[in-house]
Amino acid sequence: MNHPKMRRILDKYWRVPGRSLTSQWDGNNGTLQGYFNAQGVTNATASAVIAKESDYDTWLAGVRALEAWKAAMQAADVSMPRSTEDVISTMSDSQKAKLPEYTRDAYAAKVTLRGEKP
Repeated sequence: MNHPKMRRILDKYWRVPGRSLTSQWDGNNGTLQGYFNAQGVTNATASAVIAKESDYDTWLAGVRALEAWKAAMQAADVSMPRSTEDVISTMSDSQKAKLPEYTRDAYAAKVTLRGEKP
């Protein structure tokens, strides 16, 4: 922990104002420990953390993108719940054409968003 590069990494990823180092930062998945758990490493050494910093940055960007997508899906669920989306997906094209425009637009937006999952 006293290695200067390790201290910089700890400061970069774990020093959140008003929170202790023992509390998890950025949700359950967005921690260095979460990253190493996903890699199957239970006891990461300082040198392993230092060596994997760039990989962790890439992984963390992916976690944050997925969280942003989930938030967007939850917001989209307000205007088009999944149950409604499932019913519309089983309709024929002629039935979909009879839907109100705002419903067709909401459905199209939801399908597009679902396809953009990171």
